[in-house]
Amino acid sequence: YIRNMQTGKLWSNTYAPLNEKPDKYRVTFASDRIKYIREDAGIVTTTEVCVVKDINAEIRKITFENHTSQDVKLEITSYSEIILCENEKDIAHRSFNGMTIFGEFDEKTSTLFLKRKSKSKPDVNYYVVNRMFFDKENDLKIEYETSRLDFIGRNHTTSHPKVIMNKGNLSKGLGLSLDPIMSIRREIIVKANAKENVYLLVGFGKSFEQV
Repeated sequence: YIRNMQTGKLWSNTYAPLNEKPDKYRVTFASDRIKYIREDAGIVTTTEVCVVKDINAEIRKITFENHTSQDVKLEITSYSEIILCENEKDIAHRSFNGMTIFGEFDEKTSTLFLKRKSKSKPDVNYYVVNRMFFDKENDLKIEYETSRLDFIGRNHTTSHPKVIMNKGNLSKGLGLSLDPIMSIRREIIVKANAKENVYLLVGFGKSFEQV
């Protein structure tokens, strides 16, 4: 979810989840990545998605090109739903599975961690990590969310989430959640006729050291 803080215009880096029609839109497929390119009111958003070789990680590089005559501040909010188990087990016991996932946030690296204890291996935890970072880091706000209910709201969907539509703050809630998600929000300034890169990392490991 991307919001121009000056104009209030809202869009997503791909067509879904907001399903807002862009001025231009193109998708290209290659052997090692997928690229989405869209333009909204003078801002070109290019997203490249690739899986890291030999590591359980996915990186999304999002490039914003500002073709307007004014600097813009963009608010970027990521969103992922987490299960950390086989899909069949999640379908059979969604609420129970969610209650076993614990959220943590590392202030030093601005990284969100979710972990789940293995039922069959007492000394093993499964971790999924989420981090948003820039080429040039800034001191603008960082927020995060681990509760789907707090993010989406009752009777809402990912195409119309409560916290996005109401311009609400992410709660920074951690610990256990009945329906866990990973969401990070940051802001970046893109100067006129310039571009900036944003990187979104999602990784998996069987120990804190691995992730």
